[in-house]
Amino acid sequence: MRIVVASEESSTRAAIGMLIAAQSDLELAGEVADIADLLLSVKSQRPDLVILDWDVLGKRIETLQTLLELFDEPPLIIALSVHEQDRSAALDSGVAGFAFKGDPPSHLLETIRGSQRAK
Repeated sequence: MRIVVASEESSTRAAIGMLIAAQSDLELAGEVADIADLLLSVKSQRPDLVILDWDVLGKRIETLQTLLELFDEPPLIIALSVHEQDRSAALDSGVAGFAFKGDPPSHLLETIRGSQRAK
C-alpha cells in the first residue's frame, strides 16, 4: 500500500514517514505540507491512502474530497488528530478511518491496514 502523509507539521510528517518506512507491507509515497502539494503528489505518486492531519487540513475536507474525486482512482483518507472528539466529524465526512495522535503507533498501523481491507 502506497501512502502519502499530509501535515503542516514537519515533525508529524517525519514520525509517520519513519513508521511507514519500517513496515514491509507499506510504502511511503511522499510527505506534503499543504493541499496543493497533496494534489500534485496524488497525481504523480498515485497513492492508495493519504494520512491527513485533520487539525489543520481537515478544515478543508469537502474541497479536498471534491478535488480527489477528479482522479480515476482517488486515495482513501485517514484523518489524524490530537482531539479524540474529532473522530465522529471526520468519519461523518467520509474518510476511511480516524487515528488519535495520543494513541500508540500500532493503532495508526491497525487503522491503515483496516482501511486496506475495507477498500
